Amino acid sequence: MLFDPRPKSTREELFDREGELERLRKAVDEMKPMIALTGVRRIGKTSVLKVFLNEVDVPYVLVDARSLPPNYGLRDLYSVFSSGMSRKGFVEGMKDVLKVVKGLKIAGFEVELSWKGRDAISLSVLFDYLNMRRVIIAVDEAQCFRGPRGRIFLDALAHAYDYDDNISFILTGSEVGLLYEYLGVDNPTSPLYGRSLEAIVLERFT
Repeated sequence: MLFDPRPKSTREELFDREGELERLRKAVDEMKPMIALTGVRRIGKTSVLKVFLNEVDVPYVLVDARSLPPNYGLRDLYSVFSSGMSRKGFVEGMKDVLKVVKGLKIAGFEVELSWKGRDAISLSVLFDYLNMRRVIIAVDEAQCFRGPRGRIFLDALAHAYDYDDNISFILTGSEVGLLYEYLGVDNPTSPLYGRSLEAIVLERFT
């Protein structure tokens, strides 16, 4: 349905975003490590992201950072990543990798990451395991990771940027200033300082 207000998931439902989809595909094909998909609220970023992920022949994790509560804790952070991995296509495509990850449990197509105790797994180690295959990790509204625990994802992202050549991160953001401030590629105090960021902007329709 062309004018269904909910995010689209197929190209047939999406209106006139072929250019952005092609730029996303090119960036992923070129193994760009970090891609920002930005635009004002309700312009269609989630739709473009979902259509692209449904078309690309690469296992992917889709994290909705908006589901995090304010001043989220470590348990909340791991919960959104567990939810993002709990998808039939991802679990089936990555089962040979997931079954060897210490600190990760699979029940059917549900994934649970251990966030405390002797079996706890860091996000950096998780990304290292996922790097055994070509993988996309997409975070919708990534600026929502800001907060007391926001450095955890940045550190893991910086580690993956440097060491995990098979992973591409796609980060969407409606609050563009906050997203770029959070990532801090121009901030000497940020773990991502000096890293290259492929920027794709969704403009308003005429």
